[in-house]
Amino acid sequence: MNLDNNAATSNNEVQDEQKLTNYAEGAGAYQKTAGGSLSVTDNTSITRTAEDLVVYKTNLTSDTIAQGATNS
Repeated sequence: MNLDNNAATSNNEVQDEQKLTNYAEGAGAYQKTAGGSLSVTDNTSITRTAEDLVVYKTNLTSDTIAQGATNS
């Protein structure tokens, strides 16, 4: 089993991660002090990437571990 296959470089760090975009929009009619109303809308979006989970493995009780064994 190869547990050292997760090395990332600056070139491939975000190549396989999913892009996620959040979008929000607000709208309303605001009453003017002089009468009437003013319709206002605004929107924005932001895109982020879903990060991979990195797990660091440490073997505390033995130099080897068998499949299905517990090591603490």
